Amino acid sequence: MSTYHAIEPGEQLWWFGVGVLLAFILFFFAFAPRTGHPQRKQWERGLGWAILLNQVWATAMLMLDGDYLIAKHLPLHMCSFTQVLLFLHLVMDKQWAFTVAALWGPLGGIQAILTPGLTTPLTWPYVTQFFTAHAFVVVVPIYLMIHAGRRLPKRAFRMVMGITIVIAALLMGINEILGSNYMYVTSPPPVNHPLVQGGWPEYLLVLFAAGTSLFYLFLIVFRKYVGPEDVANP
Repeated sequence: MSTYHAIEPGEQLWWFGVGVLLAFILFFFAFAPRTGHPQRKQWERGLGWAILLNQVWATAMLMLDGDYLIAKHLPLHMCSFTQVLLFLHLVMDKQWAFTVAALWGPLGGIQAILTPGLTTPLTWPYVTQFFTAHAFVVVVPIYLMIHAGRRLPKRAFRMVMGITIVIAALLMGINEILGSNYMYVTSPPPVNHPLVQGGWPEYLLVLFAAGTSLFYLFLIVFRKYVGPEDVANP
């Protein structure tokens, strides 16, 4: 059965994850289609399916290996949610999904790459899937803003904070039923991270304050991509 595997900074697998992220940054910002490219919409549809299939790949491997656990492997962590949101936006044109993904993905994904931990076997297929998934959620939302014309609505901060609080509250109930710890709202994530301090609920208050600050800072850094919603999804 699968257990939690932490990857410490500086280890070979950690550097592999950093390399995957850098490769994604190079590809999306140097070679991927931009606004005005005649095949951009087809490319985005394909990208959405690739992101979803990467999530399905992890589930399929776990099931084939007999390691799939409902309490650990449903797509209910923030970065798994974000992959689904990106699919909804890129394939089904759901703008609200992009708004949430744009704040959740880069901020949550970079934390997962810098302090990675897997609830799957620590083999190359699982490790590759893990870092690919998190590179997708870090890079794709920023690429869509900078090179594909996406804009965040002016109400993005309030909207995403509200959705985050509601989902966290729902997951507390789901975790109680399943004996799970999705989005780490029931107990602290087992990682060595300066923001993970104390037990429940102290660590949640620290993470909530940090998340609120990072959401706000993200919107300040990318303020030129905040604009009218009628031009948000060209």
